[in-house]
Amino acid sequence: MPALFFHYVLPIFFLIVLVGAVVLWSKTRQAAALMQMIACSVIVALIAVDQVADYLMRADKPQLWDAIHRSDVQLGGQIAFIICFIALPVGYLWYALTREGI
Repeated sequence: MPALFFHYVLPIFFLIVLVGAVVLWSKTRQAAALMQMIACSVIVALIAVDQVADYLMRADKPQLWDAIHRSDVQLGGQIAFIICFIALPVGYLWYALTREGI
């Protein structure tokens, strides 16, 4: 069950959130929407690189897998995920609090 969630559901969820952030930013041009869009873009890119590396590992081409599973690259990826997982809800909260008409 966790493999299904992390390999299929989570990437699709963040892709949908990214599309929503892009639409929101294109309509409002606010910094909060831009923050959401950048955070989602980084999350989707990191998940996509991991998915491609996993696919290439199964195709017996482990170069990308070996590159992204070095300790320094994993540390950088984890820091990026933490920053984006904090920035995403902060951007949504910022947008919700500064929105006119509330």
